[in-house]
Amino acid sequence: MAAQRRTSATSVKGVVIDAADRFVARRAAGRRRAPKPAIPAVVVTPDFDAGCWTPARLRRSCAPSVKLLPFVTLRVDGNPYAPAASYWDVAPSGKPRDDFKRGKQYAAMTIEALKADDCSSRELERIFEAIIADAVARRLKGGKGSRRVLSAVADGFLHQLARAVTGWKPPAP
Repeated sequence: MAAQRRTSATSVKGVVIDAADRFVARRAAGRRRAPKPAIPAVVVTPDFDAGCWTPARLRRSCAPSVKLLPFVTLRVDGNPYAPAASYWDVAPSGKPRDDFKRGKQYAAMTIEALKADDCSSRELERIFEAIIADAVARRLKGGKGSRRVLSAVADGFLHQLARAVTGWKPPAP
């Protein structure tokens, strides 16, 4: 018995149990499975050129021009591929009119940077998220200017951005 394959084991009572009988599930009589359809073999040919990072694709994903905007704060390590530390690092000057004009200038610079990088909308979404986070933080902090929903800079930014998106032009004199 030692020379045979060990497909059986002795139980406590000394009865030999065949492993195939022990672990194979029995099918119910009368139930037949439908035959499986034959799956044709498909040869997959990878496109290695699609995975290559071209300078244009790298520029779109990293958006270097957007990260050079004056209101974007980069990380300390200076990694150009990582997201910025803050996409809206703006302090109000105390003069709402000047802040509004500065926000309009920031919007114009942002539009030009997005066009230069030919990047996706994710960078603009990050700026919007940072504007909202700044408004919430100012509201929680309290003090001067905390009752306004957005700062004057953010108002000017969104105002100019809305004008650019809708294609609004001032009337001719």
